[in-house]
Parts: sequence; C-alpha cells; structure tokens
Amino acid sequence: MEQEKKTYKADSYLAPNKLVAILIYILILFIISGLILYLCAYIYSSINHVSYAEIKASFTMKSNEFISLSDDILKANAVTQGFGNLFAYILASIGVCFFTRDELQKDLFKFKEKKKFYAWYIPLTAILFTALCYGIDKLVSIGVHSSENQLQIENIFRNGGLAPMLISTLIFAPIVEEIVYRKCIFSLCGKKIVLAYVLSVIAFTLPHMITTSASFGEWALMSVPYILSGIMLAAIYHLSGYNVYVSLIAHMLNNLVAIILVFV
Repeated sequence: MEQEKKTYKADSYLAPNKLVAILIYILILFIISGLILYLCAYIYSSINHVSYAEIKASFTMKSNEFISLSDDILKANAVTQGFGNLFAYILASIGVCFFTRDELQKDLFKFKEKKKFYAWYIPLTAILFTALCYGIDKLVSIGVHSSENQLQIENIFRNGGLAPMLISTLIFAPIVEEIVYRKCIFSLCGKKIVLAYVLSVIAFTLPHMITTSASFGEWALMSVPYILSGIMLAAIYHLSGYNVYVSLIAHMLNNLVAIILVFV
C-alpha cells in the first residue's frame, strides 16, 4: 500500500514548522499555563470550600514561607499546581508534536533501522547520565540547598499532587523539552553545532531556575546541575545521530530516579 501523501502544503499554517513549535511551547508553558493554574485553583476552591485568595497567594511564596501555611492550603497548592502543570504540558505536547511530526516520524524510522546500535547505546547513556546527575546533585548540595523549582516539586509530591506530577514529570515534560531543546534547536542551528549546544543548554537551564531567588553566587551554583544535565542530554542526542527518542528515554529515566530519591 502506497504511503499516504502529505495533506498540507509547505506554505500551510498547519505544515510542520520548528519555529512554530518553539513559539507554542513558550506561549503555553509561560503564559497560558498561568491561566490554567488559576482556573484549577478556582475549581479546587469551589469544590473544597478553601479560600481562592489564599491559594493564589501561595503560588508566589518562596519555599521557606510554606511553613506558615495551613495543611489545607498546602494541599490546595500541591493539587492545583500538579494538575495545572499536567494540563499545560499535555497542551504543549500536542502542539509541539504536531508541528514537528515530520521529524518525529523520521527519527522513528531511524530508530527501527539502527536497533542494534540503540540496544546498547540507550541503556549505557541513560545509566551514565542518571548516575552523573545524581553525583552532581550531591556535590552541589554540599554548598547550597536545592533550587526552589526542586523544592516546589517535592512539596507537590508530598502534599497531594503526586499523581498528576508523576504523569507530567515522567512523560509530557521530557517529550516537550527534548523536542524543543534538542530537536528544534539543533535542527534550526544546522551545522553550527557549538551554537546548538549553547542555545540548548541555556534553554534547558533557565526555565528550571527562573523561580529561584538567591544571591548570584548561590543561583549560579544551583544552576550547575541543570547546565551539566543540558550538556549531557545534548551530547546524547548529538551522538545518537540526532535521534530525539534516545535523549527522551535518558531524560525520562533520570526523572524517574529523581522522583524515587524524593521518597527515599
């Protein structure tokens, strides 16, 4: 049976477009996600008769301020952030995958063609990446505490938002981040590999550190694990023959180990 011809013309608004995929990611994760979060908070407050104003106020609190919150607000914060993140990442995944569907299909074919190579490359790189991330986190934790992004995630896990955060952290966040930070950026940079690495690492690091308020020295030190993780994921993607599924699997495994360690 002949392969189905492309439905969309090259100049169609619905044609694959990596720049559009990046814009969708930015729009949903940095703008629309806020609206989704407040909508979740409003629904939760209506169902559970908890102050909507207090839930909203908790979103902008620093991690050390959480100790003053009641158990009801802590739970409300965790649940609404958990579901808010999940819905935002689902929307972002749909948009990003749709506008990079041609590249995802090519990578899938390459994945099938190079099964023998990936059979040893994927587990080896995933294990090394996860082990290095764990070691780096331990070294950095000697000098500073975890970033506020990490502490917020741990609060969500421990106070009722575990289920939605597991789904977003293990599935949708890696999908979106690997497609945008690796596939889109490396493809758009073409043969400028060094530039691709730099942009990929910056794009990966800043969103994870944007909510962290600390002195510049502490902020820089807390960003080291994300910078090195970004470099390693970019290297895994690059050396795999630019196959996004490979770095995606490594990313998912690392997130799984990180979640397990939260409860150890």
